[in-house]
Amino acid sequence: GGASAAGAEAGAAGSGLPSGSAGPAAVAGPAFAWSGSAGPSRIAVWVDRGSMRMPPSLQVPLILVGPGTGVAPFRSFLEERHALRQQQAAGGEEPAPCCLLFGCRSMAADCYYLDQWQAYVQGGTLNPEGRQPPGLLVAASRDTASKVYVTHRIREHGA
Repeated sequence: GGASAAGAEAGAAGSGLPSGSAGPAAVAGPAFAWSGSAGPSRIAVWVDRGSMRMPPSLQVPLILVGPGTGVAPFRSFLEERHALRQQQAAGGEEPAPCCLLFGCRSMAADCYYLDQWQAYVQGGTLNPEGRQPPGLLVAASRDTASKVYVTHRIREHGA
């Protein structure tokens, strides 16, 4: 179990942390076994409002690059863009290109959401196959004898 929200808020009061932050909170469990303490440990936690925002129009091109840092924010961006595209599909203009480039170690082990990415390519949320730039570029660094990174994929496609 973890600390309650009320406990976290109470910990932030007078802690010097930014307003709206959760302060030191008691946490317990196997993840904190490294602390060397048999009882709960105290850690400082705070949450800042995100600064990444989607453009309001599908006419703004997007190039989303995740060089091995994860694709979760981009997944939510693409879900939003997909929903916008469906809403505007009746008589709207063709959307601007949208491309997702990301890195992982292995396509088989680490390429989460591949089915969703491919569906977005087929449906036009990501640039369809045959258009430039390609809608989906994955650099699986451990799948070949020579390591392939996102920068290699960018160079391959002239960006």
